[in-house]
Parts: sequence; structure tokens; C-alpha cells
Amino acid sequence: MAARLAWLLALLALGCGARTGLDLGDAGERDAGECAPEVCNGLDDDCDAVPDDGLACFTLDGASLTPFEGEACGAAWYSYDSPDRESANPTPDIRIPDGVVIGTQWEPGCDGAYVALIADVPMDDSGGELLARWQLRQPDSPAFPPPGLVVSDEPNECSHDPATGAGSCTFRWMPCCTDGFLLGPWREDGCVELSLSGARGVSAPVVLDGAGARIPLPENPTIELCAQIRPRVD
Repeated sequence: MAARLAWLLALLALGCGARTGLDLGDAGERDAGECAPEVCNGLDDDCDAVPDDGLACFTLDGASLTPFEGEACGAAWYSYDSPDRESANPTPDIRIPDGVVIGTQWEPGCDGAYVALIADVPMDDSGGELLARWQLRQPDSPAFPPPGLVVSDEPNECSHDPATGAGSCTFRWMPCCTDGFLLGPWREDGCVELSLSGARGVSAPVVLDGAGARIPLPENPTIELCAQIRPRVD
């Protein structure tokens, strides 16, 4: 009888819906009743044996960063020249008066993950300048093209070399306007090293977290934003 009871308990411990909290050597396993939608935490929240699947998990210099989500993806989220015909108009609006803001964006069902930079907001009372350089990195893959420069508010002020992943924008904007760019999409794990310098007429840059956090950066920062892409397991 004791042997039969031990056998039944072992079967229950292996079932996703009836986990007992025993350490079975899998960091992604959850306690009983805790199977839930995936979030970026390195755990198998939905009990399908793959941690963080179906998500794009971002980091800023190695620290977790929540992307912005919404009804639109990529260039449609960045929304250049629409609806007010004044450069970027993302929803939610991440622009900061007289500021430089960096944000990450991803939405389930989109074609990948994105990084945006927007300098200043339209119709304020001062212009400004900013030099931004970037280096995109993604493992060589025949499955997807590498990420690149998707949108730039001033194409004549930006350049990007798809062969090397390097690019830059030299922005000089008038009081009427906003400048910025959108990089991506990352369809596989990848990073961008982003360096800012020569800022004039704007406050120190910040990174905005989709969960509401505002992360201040030094005056001339170099940062690394990385995306970990995990396709959903059906």
C-alpha cells in the first residue's frame, strides 16, 4: 500500500496542474494552481516547458525593461506624420517636452521588437541638436533579415549600413518640430548599442519603461538595449 501511494504521489508531482512544489530540477516549474500567462521572468509561467515563450523580453544594460504595447506595431506605433503632421506620434505618447526619450516596443502578433528615440515635442518654444550613433547586433540567420532603420523623421540627417548594422542621425530641429527614429524589427535575439552626444536645447535623455518607470541617463550616454525573442509554443 505504501509503495502504491508513493507511486501516485510521484505522478501528481509530474503533472503541470498539480505541482507540489518539489524541486524536480526545472527552474521553470510552478507550484500547484500557479500556471498563468507568461511574463518575462525566466520561468515557465504557463507550464508548457518553455520559459517566456511568445514574448519579447528586453533589457537595458542587463536590467529588465518592459516594452510598450498597444494596438499598433512598429512603424504604425511610431506613427510618423500622423495624425497631426508633426513627426512621431506614438500611442501612448512617450514624448517629453525639451527632452530625449528612448523606448522599446513590442506587441503580440507583431513582426518583431523595436527601439525608438524621439527628441523634443512639436510646437514648443525651442529647437535643439543631437547626434545619435548605433550598432545593431543579431546572430546571422537565413530565416530573417537583420534589423535596420525603419523610420527616420529626417531621412537626409540619418544613415544606416545594413551590412555592418552601424548607423547615425545628426538632428537639428526647429521649434516647430520633433526628430527621431525607429530601429528594428528584431525577430530573433539581438541588441543595439546606442550612443548620444552633442545635445543642445534638451534635457538629459531618459529611457521610458512600458510599466511606467522613467530611467534617467547621463548627459552623453552609451547604452545597450537587448531583446530576447521566444516564439510561442502551442
